[in-house]
This record gives sequence, structure tokens and C-alpha cells, in this order.
Amino acid sequence: CTPRNPDCLHCPVQSFCTAYRTKQVERFPKKTLKKPLPHVRWVTLVIMNKGEILLQQRPPKGVWGGLWTCPSCVLGNGEDPKSKARQFLKKLKFLSADADIVGELDSINHTFSHFKLTLSAVLVSGNKKNLGKSFAWASIGKTSFPMPTPYLKLMKSLATKFALDEND
Repeated sequence: CTPRNPDCLHCPVQSFCTAYRTKQVERFPKKTLKKPLPHVRWVTLVIMNKGEILLQQRPPKGVWGGLWTCPSCVLGNGEDPKSKARQFLKKLKFLSADADIVGELDSINHTFSHFKLTLSAVLVSGNKKNLGKSFAWASIGKTSFPMPTPYLKLMKSLATKFALDEND
């Protein structure tokens, strides 16, 4: 006996089952409605220099703990990804003289068990800098850094785009 395939004739509680007696078995058990998942938006900086991309190792605890991603920060409701990217570049000490925002890439959506994430990727042309041990430069499409799935998709997309741009 299962909720979708009841076996009332063999059920041990049939004699006092109200659903069976009133012929409403198909209405029970009531399916609880799932709450909609919260939606979180991040802007991720795709900082490129001569075929390499800047990666940052995430803190050991939290979302994607210890994995490598492009530098990212939370994007508030109504905030423009490019404007937020400029602020974030300054925080990373990539001043306007060192980096130019080239454009926006396709957003990437990812669903966790407890929230949905949209990554708004902003392409940045930047000088190669050493920003510390939690940062590294990696060749596009040839990285051996452990990365979460959305960033692997982003890297694959960049490798394809980069190869197409070289052939043009």
C-alpha cells in the first residue's frame, strides 16, 4: 500500500478508515506544498589576462568550502552587476587603471537543496597580479583546480568562446 496506489482491501485499518468509508481514498494523504526556495544572486568577476583567469579559493566553511571559483560577492535586489563588479574590483585592489569591464556573460543558474543561485558573470580584462595565497591564475579550460559545477560550466563556456574568438 502506497499513497499513490492504495490497497484498501488488505489494509489492517480499513474497518475504521474514514477515507475508505466515504470513498475518498484518493484525497489522502494530503500532499504538503513545498515552500518556494529563496533566490540568491551573486556577481562573479571573470578576470582574464592573456588566456588565464583569476581564481579564488573559497573559505573552508560555507558554500563550496575550499573549492576554487572566480571572485564573487552577493548581488542585492535591484543592484546592477557591472556597478557591483566595479565596487568589488576596488575591494580586490584591481583599480580602474588595472582593469576594464569588457561586458557581461550569460548568467548561470544553480539549485541547492535550500536555495537557488544565479551567477551574473562580468568579464574583466585585468593585469596579472599576485593577490595572495587564496588566489591563483589558471589557464582557461585547462585548470586542475577543484571547482563547483556552475564554475566548471563557466570555464567550459569561456574555453569555447575563447577558441572561437581566436579563430575569428
